[in-house]
Amino acid sequence: MPGANKPVAGPAMRPAGAVAGVRPGAAAPGRGQPASPSVGEAAKARAQAPAAPEAKVEDLVFAIPGLVKPKDSQVFNDFIEKVVSRINLPYTSRNIIEAFSNIDVKAERVAQILRSNQYYEAVVFRLIESLGKRENVGRLEAAVVLMGMQNARNTIIALQLLRMVRGGHPEWTKEGRLKTNPNEVLKYALRTEESLSGRKDSYSDTAYAAGLIFDILALVATELAQDKKKTLAFIDSVYTLGLKTAQIGVELANTIQDFGFKKYVFSSCLIHDIGRIILAIVDPAYPVFVEECGKKDLPRQVRHFAEIQRFGVSHALLGGMCCEYFHAFQPIQKAILFHHDPYLIKGGMDGLGQLASLICLSSNIANNFKKVEKADDPMIHVWRGVELADFPLDVPSMLKAIARVV
Repeated sequence: MPGANKPVAGPAMRPAGAVAGVRPGAAAPGRGQPASPSVGEAAKARAQAPAAPEAKVEDLVFAIPGLVKPKDSQVFNDFIEKVVSRINLPYTSRNIIEAFSNIDVKAERVAQILRSNQYYEAVVFRLIESLGKRENVGRLEAAVVLMGMQNARNTIIALQLLRMVRGGHPEWTKEGRLKTNPNEVLKYALRTEESLSGRKDSYSDTAYAAGLIFDILALVATELAQDKKKTLAFIDSVYTLGLKTAQIGVELANTIQDFGFKKYVFSSCLIHDIGRIILAIVDPAYPVFVEECGKKDLPRQVRHFAEIQRFGVSHALLGGMCCEYFHAFQPIQKAILFHHDPYLIKGGMDGLGQLASLICLSSNIANNFKKVEKADDPMIHVWRGVELADFPLDVPSMLKAIARVV
């Protein structure tokens, strides 16, 4: 008899008298032992048995040892409930910004935009009246010219931002003059535009819009932040570092052939960390968290992990969503979202992976700024990090570009 651990004999090896499917020496069906269920019967029995509940993918993932299912993020909920509606740039402001992207924008185009919003058309005529020249202006185009193109742009946008964030209407003095000073409301937008004066490679229209995000968030901070003074100081520090990142980014982009999204290089580098501002606005513990991470000199990856564990959401996600709701930067929202993990989109997204990599590199350099002259300087590895291991770098050209920013 074959051994119990040997394979079952095939047809040519089957002992004489053996029944197919019955081991040698066992009683064949009909010889005092019930037949085993056939394959078909077994399948039928399994089909009729009650189905076990299907495990959810997330339950399987978080069953892995060491992984904990994240709690609902109060910071994220507060962002959706309290901030989103205050950063949704109105159509009139969007259209004016787009119009001024053309350096030859005419008063007729601005007037056309204002006619689609009679509220601000009336504001313009009231401003002209406060100057004592209403009788000399019969058409909206003439009113825009009299105000000045840049002043008309800034006035309308500033008033819209105040209404969007705070509600209410423009306030006027007893003499009929507007109380709001647009230059005070738009200090980041105007400061950004001024920093690019004389440069044609930085697209000052998108840069103006990028500065505008900081102005909006500063207004939101005055409405929502618990410690307004500290939060506004934090916004200024994020802007300052963003400006340095943008200056580096522009120079680096000029060293890369056929770089896509060049129109957005300066602006995307400037706003890459706006998610940090949102975190600071809705949770006063965030600036303290950033300060503590700096004191402990934590590596970038550790800081990002700790941020998500502490606040339930990353600043990169909030920054990407801010771009979506602000509208003007929807084309680059994925680059902001993945600027710490550019390798996740390097293979697609029509060049957004390249832009995300440039933002990442520029940010790393700005945060660890040092004058480097040799290609084998260890600081280059710090700038590159693991997240840019596959990003091609012309180190000599990169060092020359960075030297121009100093």
